[in-house]
Amino acid sequence: MHKISTRLLGAFSLLCLLAIGTVTVAWIAVQEKTGALNAAYHEHIVPIRDLKVISDAYAIQIVDAAHKVRNGAMDAKDGAKAMLAALGEIDQLWPKYVKSAHLDAEQKIIADATPKLAEARRATMTMIDMMDRGDLALEMFIINKMYPAIDPGTAKISELIDLLLAQFKEDFQASSTFGEKAMITLIVATIITLVVGLLSVLFVLAGVVKPLHRQIDAMKELASGNLDATIRGTGRKNELGDMARAMQDFRDGMLERRAMRLQNEAGQRAQLERAAAVAASIEEFERAAASIVHSVTQTAT
Repeated sequence: MHKISTRLLGAFSLLCLLAIGTVTVAWIAVQEKTGALNAAYHEHIVPIRDLKVISDAYAIQIVDAAHKVRNGAMDAKDGAKAMLAALGEIDQLWPKYVKSAHLDAEQKIIADATPKLAEARRATMTMIDMMDRGDLALEMFIINKMYPAIDPGTAKISELIDLLLAQFKEDFQASSTFGEKAMITLIVATIITLVVGLLSVLFVLAGVVKPLHRQIDAMKELASGNLDATIRGTGRKNELGDMARAMQDFRDGMLERRAMRLQNEAGQRAQLERAAAVAASIEEFERAAASIVHSVTQTAT
């Protein structure tokens, strides 16, 4: 039996499942996007920033300080101080980056870059020592030794930056693809939810509300005494059918009681007619007897 309550419960359960599925997909998409952003920041943005700082410390701060000291625009003591500050920043950021590196290609470049950066650090410490001693050969050292020592290390850092940027682009594309698929899934789930909701509303209107109004009208006619009212839906296999059959049974009972009442009224009329006929016969007999008695009396007289 297809009960209305069962159908409504099924539609409601399906809507709940679709809603839960939609929320789940949205939650997964948000978590994936959040995770992708966190990964991009910690695995790409921060390392790229640190590598840029390391590269600038070598290529700008140390080289710039050396040129300024050589040109007389900066005191040798201040130049040495600036170089030490740059080395301190490098010593802080490079181990931190190496520890966070997780790509195989990244590890390979780090292995190549480490000795080159060590050579750049030794060259920088030599320059600082020459500045402290006021060595006149500083200019030739800067020209002949500094660039060959620093450039290979900064070149490797540039390779690392390019690698991280490429990996960031790949991760971003993967995240975008997942986001597109999640969006399509959400759209499909939303459309299905709307369709199921619309069908549920149509079912309630056409399969429940309209038949219920017809049965209410039939009940009003029965209540007013019209036992010839049409009762529809007795063949339904649901609650509305149960109601229609109950109304049908009620009307059949009313018709049966009316027939019995009419039958009793007809019997009573027949009895009254028979009683009237007997009374008329008795009266006629009494008149006839009285006439005979009167006639005999007159004859006797």
